Amino acid sequence: MTTNRPQTLLDLIPKGGMDGPSLQRLAVNLLSAVEVLHRSGQTHGSISPATVDVYPHSGAVSLTGEQRDVDLSTDIYQLAATFYQAASGDLPIDYATREAALSGGAPDPLADISANIGLQDQHGLQFLDAIMAGLELQPADRPRSISMWRTELFGSPAEVGPLETPLPGQQSLQGTAPLPRSPVVQGTPPHVPTAYKASSWAAEGFAPEPERRPWGRWIAGILVLGAIASAGIWLIASTRGGTPAPGGDTVVAADTPTELETPSPSADNEAWIRALELDTLEGYRAYLEDFPDGRFAEEAQAEVDRYDDEAWAIAEQRNTLAGYQSYLEAWPEGRHASQARERANAIRAEQEAAAADAAERAAREAADWAEAARADTVQSYGDYLAKHPTGPNAPEARSRRDRLQAQAADRAAFEQAEALNTVRAYEQYLSQFPGGAFQMQAIAAIDALKPAAGRTFRDCPSCPLMVTLGAGTAQLGATDSDFDASPAEGPQRPVTFSGFFALAETEVTFDQWQACVAGGGCNPIASDNGWGRGGRPVINVTWNDASAYAAWLSEVTGERYSLPSEAQWEYGARAGETGTLPGGSAAAVCAVANGAANESGLAWANTACADPAPDRTLVAGSLIANRFGLKDMVGNVAEWTLDCNTLNLRDAPADGSADLRGSCNQRAVRGGSWFSGAKDLRFTARLMLRRGDSNDFTGFRVVREINT
Repeated sequence: MTTNRPQTLLDLIPKGGMDGPSLQRLAVNLLSAVEVLHRSGQTHGSISPATVDVYPHSGAVSLTGEQRDVDLSTDIYQLAATFYQAASGDLPIDYATREAALSGGAPDPLADISANIGLQDQHGLQFLDAIMAGLELQPADRPRSISMWRTELFGSPAEVGPLETPLPGQQSLQGTAPLPRSPVVQGTPPHVPTAYKASSWAAEGFAPEPERRPWGRWIAGILVLGAIASAGIWLIASTRGGTPAPGGDTVVAADTPTELETPSPSADNEAWIRALELDTLEGYRAYLEDFPDGRFAEEAQAEVDRYDDEAWAIAEQRNTLAGYQSYLEAWPEGRHASQARERANAIRAEQEAAAADAAERAAREAADWAEAARADTVQSYGDYLAKHPTGPNAPEARSRRDRLQAQAADRAAFEQAEALNTVRAYEQYLSQFPGGAFQMQAIAAIDALKPAAGRTFRDCPSCPLMVTLGAGTAQLGATDSDFDASPAEGPQRPVTFSGFFALAETEVTFDQWQACVAGGGCNPIASDNGWGRGGRPVINVTWNDASAYAAWLSEVTGERYSLPSEAQWEYGARAGETGTLPGGSAAAVCAVANGAANESGLAWANTACADPAPDRTLVAGSLIANRFGLKDMVGNVAEWTLDCNTLNLRDAPADGSADLRGSCNQRAVRGGSWFSGAKDLRFTARLMLRRGDSNDFTGFRVVREINT
């Protein structure tokens, strides 16, 4: 024996929500039930998945819970919340929480299910939009009636028949009689907007929901027996004559007729009741046709006028020739027929004028395209597109313009790479234009710039000119036979450089330092002692200042710059020489070094030389280069290195890296300066300065790693 025990909708909603057909069937039934209640002048006020009972075999639904006297919009909000949970499987955020969030300036915490692509595929965007419209916080922003909301949910006031797919746990209701719905105005009306404000109803051509007459309360029982029973819907209402349900509710069921206290039937009354049961345009027209002077003729005509007004509101909303024609076909003598004809005629006139204007625009477009194609320039196609952004030749114009722009950009990028003439610049060109017109030239340029001993390069316009030094092994440090050497300069040991690296051709100049200052990488305080700036080596900089400059170069170029190690410095300074002084003698030093000479008057001056600048620096690079192409490696200014202060070179790294074992608050300075005699211009001479010290005889040069 089968039973038809109801289950609450809350128990039947699966994880992730109901499927589209099941939810739409549920919506059709609940909307019609609540609409009957509203038309009888009553409200429910307690609608939720927990108060909706579903009967598996009959397909009926019933509303339970205590009725409350609330505004109609409250029932609509609760229905929308029920549909929200049934569609998504998620309980919507409660009204109070949402209102508090918005009052505090926070966004609405309720998730918009109409933005969920998966739910759109299941239920349709229009259906989900209408649910969200019913959940507007302000009552005036919600649909004004169940009838209007039904159109928003389903897109048309046409009758909605039964769906083949049953609710979860139900038998199919295929064949169940359709619910009564409003008639179709000929033509398919568009989706009715949901966000109408109360103050805008009149402006949009919508009349307020008419107040139902008192007879609506007692006739509700007949509506339940007729319209709802035919659709398989059970409704909880507080009408007289129902069967008490658990908890005190009154159930008016399809299979349990309820005797109502009704007036004595007459032909007029029976016809009017039938019209109310149908609640369709045809039903009210049929009543008026049979009883033009009947007791309810005024009410029937008001209902017909309501349908007329609703059809006109849809036509106005569409505001198209087809919309007005559809209204006139359905209501040739309607209340708004004259206005509909006027608007239809105006639209026809506008269309005719638009057609003539379109022909003229087409002729102008063709002439402008011919001119653009003849010139075949970026400018000509841009001018055409400015006039005809959606013209028939616009796609071709964009294609040709883009091709010409790409060619111009390709050429400009290669010319920029040529101007920089660095491996990095050519690599950037190839990365930006992998199939560019200058691909082969860029590859050839990179090959020409590959590391080779003596090759020079500059990584940016304001960067120092760098000289590439090749791999090799050199004997570095002072020999035992160098009687001018201090114990800290030895012992001599072999150092092997396994790869290429680059040293700056000269010490860093004031111009190069100023570029770092402008770029925010260096401290602007660097006095020139009044000697002049420009190409002179920067002085009065600490070891920290020099390190900051190298770090800035690394950031600007993307390469690894630093101060040189002592081994790198001496390897570059010797350039293959094995003696103690450049050129092998004090006299030979004069050609490559600006040191203290005869004119300086200093006791330690190199008397073998004349001094072109006895009391200051020379412009960097003024003297000849050594065999590696490096200038001023000795003299002019002494140069900071990376190495810490050590007592000697014993156990110093043999791979050319810096020795960081000693007192690193002091760093080694190499090369002597304009103030130095021949003894301090030897290759191995070492001076230790605190890293925070600065003076007018110490500067620096930089080294850069080279990856092969």
